[in-house]
Amino acid sequence: MLDSIERFMADFPNIALAIKIVAVALVAWLALLITKRILLKLIHRLSSKTTTQLDDILIKHRVFASAAQIVPAIIVFYAADLFSGYEDVIRKGAMVYMMLFLIIIIDKLLSSGLDIYQTYPISRRRPIKGYVQLLKIFLYIIGGIFIFAYILDKSPWGVLSGIGALTAVLMLVFKDTILSVVA
Repeated sequence: MLDSIERFMADFPNIALAIKIVAVALVAWLALLITKRILLKLIHRLSSKTTTQLDDILIKHRVFASAAQIVPAIIVFYAADLFSGYEDVIRKGAMVYMMLFLIIIIDKLLSSGLDIYQTYPISRRRPIKGYVQLLKIFLYIIGGIFIFAYILDKSPWGVLSGIGALTAVLMLVFKDTILSVVA
């Protein structure tokens, strides 16, 4: 049986590749479905039985639902060995996807933390919403730089220095325009 499967895969490599893609996509989809339908419902039930507001706020901001989105990427990352010649591209794509969702999860955690902070009386005297929004902007910029550096296989510091050099050139080119806008 295995010998005939190997012979079929050798004779029809495109069909074998399509079967592998469909199989990995199906397993990743099933893992996402199981995670969302079973694990998230279990988390929702457990949070409804607790008296704290922390878990309710995390569910309101969909932190756990966003974390569930990483499961298919992990499966695709580890299944990349099935696709000879494309392993690096598949791993890189899965890693970029995981990095994006990690940034989204941190964003949602910051929003949840802000909501938790606003339940305390001190939040009326000392609001931190502006600081949290600034932190989110910083998170997306740094996350974007890290993702861009990972895609290019460069150091994030090299990307930052390139952006700095580009900014210096743009400042020289548009010096008069910037001065007139400021004036």
